[in-house]
Amino acid sequence: MTIQDGTPITAPQTVNSELAKWLLHGLNDLIKDTQSRLESHRLSDVADNLKSFFWGDFCDWYLEMDKNPSRTDEDNQVIAFAFTTLIKMLHLYAPFVTEALWREFQQPKMLAVSEWPQPLPYQFKASHQRIEIVKESISQIRALREKANIGLELKIPATLYSKANASIFKEHQNLIIRLARLKELNINEKEPDAANELFGAYFHDTFASIDATFVDWKKEIQTLQKKFKSESGFVEKSRNKLDNPGFLSNAPEKVVTELREKVIDTEKTLKALKQQIRDLEELAS
Repeated sequence: MTIQDGTPITAPQTVNSELAKWLLHGLNDLIKDTQSRLESHRLSDVADNLKSFFWGDFCDWYLEMDKNPSRTDEDNQVIAFAFTTLIKMLHLYAPFVTEALWREFQQPKMLAVSEWPQPLPYQFKASHQRIEIVKESISQIRALREKANIGLELKIPATLYSKANASIFKEHQNLIIRLARLKELNINEKEPDAANELFGAYFHDTFASIDATFVDWKKEIQTLQKKFKSESGFVEKSRNKLDNPGFLSNAPEKVVTELREKVIDTEKTLKALKQQIRDLEELAS
């Protein structure tokens, strides 16, 4: 993230970008929620919400969605305002780091004595809902790619079927293509004739599907079977350790606990792998 020198850190007077409206609406909700929870002494909840918004909505989503070499002054101001607002609230939990970041903006007062963020006069609920649908479409396509074991280095075609949300997807088509790593995105206002549930997903009056016909299913099955064998071997060895009285009496309690938890997690992975192999075997047959 790069913020140009001299960019105002105040709230922009006008906001044209729908992505910016989405961010500012969410930030407004966060400010109100933070104040309410602080007054109720729910400091742990405040920390969780701030962390989730900062790393999730701001870093993982907004900064990725807004990647644009020709960023406008409005875009820069939105980023500067959102970032400084967030570090003001995070100052409660990370005073030294946030104070150091604040100094980069060359403000006359220290962050510790700056004004606490107040709710904004914005009403961007519709834009917020629209971008949430765009986010969900990207997440669903990514999940389908993972289900088909298609790496992000390979760009594939995808289709979104939706009468209700077609205009949203058309407006943000390039964004979805970029973040979902697609070769092309087809937008269809009709319901699919035959929905492939294995590589399709329903959400918000929409059906998303990916084109996985080019995948070598037998090769993918072999890869998953190899992983299944490796994980099964780990579980077997670990179970033998945990059944050994000598190991239990000599190993630190923390080591034993961590191994038990790892076995439980790996068994969940094995269950998912088993189902994935079955699904792919149906396609390969």
